[in-house]
Amino acid sequence: MFDIKHTACNTVHRCNEVIYHIENRDFFILIYTKTEAVFEIDGCKQIVAAGSIVLLPPDVKARYYGNSNEYIDDWINFYDTQGVLASMNIANNDFSDCGIPFACPLTFGPDSPVGSYFMLIANAFHSGLAQSKAITDNLMLALFEFIKSRYAENKSIIPHYNAILSIRQEIYANPQHEYRIPSLARCAGLSSIYFQELYKKAFGISCGADIINSRIENARRLLSETAYTIEQIAERCGYNNSIHFSRQFKQVMGVAPSKWRSTH
Repeated sequence: MFDIKHTACNTVHRCNEVIYHIENRDFFILIYTKTEAVFEIDGCKQIVAAGSIVLLPPDVKARYYGNSNEYIDDWINFYDTQGVLASMNIANNDFSDCGIPFACPLTFGPDSPVGSYFMLIANAFHSGLAQSKAITDNLMLALFEFIKSRYAENKSIIPHYNAILSIRQEIYANPQHEYRIPSLARCAGLSSIYFQELYKKAFGISCGADIINSRIENARRLLSETAYTIEQIAERCGYNNSIHFSRQFKQVMGVAPSKWRSTH
């Protein structure tokens, strides 16, 4: 049913360590974040809250890392040799009510029972018992059923979820744009107050703070990977001047952009 390649719980990745997963793997990856992280999936970047599930299929390219601090997660690399996920109607990219979308973080919270499933699966996998395969198969089925039910529950609890998710993806895909809450709310067909309420409920962070996070994350990448000046980076991250950019960067990261660049 499910052939587990490897699994581990509470894996600690040091600050600035990037985990890469190339496309065209022959196995799935199921991740449960224990701390906040930055995920780049097929070129789309977003900050993922602690307590989130991400299911990466074999044909998806991804990389992820801690958002300024060390990153901790549980993970399972596995083969779905009998097409069980498809038979369970899991991984529908059309965001149907009964499927789990591939490569889309689903936030359940750091105290979710999901963590217990990962621990039980890891313990059974590493136990060496003759019946460990049957145990892990049953636990994997139970885990996916739990994720499905919670995903459907979240969608029913949070109205306009798909519209809000699309807006968040746009924010992280184009952090250089100037976003205003009233305009984003209109795109979702909502009032500003209701939009902000649903956004916070869906992602555990306010839309305004998420916009700042998307810009600072883009700035970190440009500081470490390019020779752009601070002024050029500020402009490419949606800031009108470098003073405002530097002040906001220091508020989020604890150090000025130039200091951060010198140590990364």
